[in-house]
Amino acid sequence: MKGSEQIGDWAHSISNHLYWAASTSDGDGELVVQKPISNHVCDKHEGHGDRFPACQHAALDKSRNWILPGSKVHKELKMIVSNKYITKDIKLLSPREQTSQLESFHSLVCQFVPKSLHYFYDAMKARYIQQLLILHNIYKILCRHA
Repeated sequence: MKGSEQIGDWAHSISNHLYWAASTSDGDGELVVQKPISNHVCDKHEGHGDRFPACQHAALDKSRNWILPGSKVHKELKMIVSNKYITKDIKLLSPREQTSQLESFHSLVCQFVPKSLHYFYDAMKARYIQQLLILHNIYKILCRHA
């Protein structure tokens, strides 16, 4: 929407916040909803709700492109994240079954084997791309859990 470009600057952070909220709420949907991104993007980190009164992170970069509370952009973002259908879905987010690792793996595959190019099976197998990617992904997972 015209005039709402500032939300685009926050898209990655909003996505990360949503994953974080789900993964730190132990399946409690009401708690996930009380970790609102609409306040966080305005540099407001307290007064979120009775079960999550304040953010737990350290001080954030003040030079960030914060959204002004009450601005058109803030109202639109708040309208989106407080939509009853979205809120209903957010409450059902799994704290454990996120697809980010799978998406990361597919992104890595596309770096080595772009979908825009055709590879014959023998050529691809000869290069051991699939096997190397699988080993690389397993290594990354093991390093995170060590």
